[in-house]
Amino acid sequence: MIIQETNSSISSILKDTFRPMPEQLRHMLRLLDDDERFAWRIWWCPDDADWTFNTE
Repeated sequence: MIIQETNSSISSILKDTFRPMPEQLRHMLRLLDDDERFAWRIWWCPDDADWTFNTE
């Protein structure tokens, strides 16, 4: 699965539910505005991993 994170605070699984993945990626990059949305990170995580685990 691919995880996305915005501004190092909101994480979710990146899905192609609404649009194909290439279009979804372009859409997310267009949302960056250098103000409220200034960072977007994606990474791959094994499907059986608990990606919501937080060590803090």
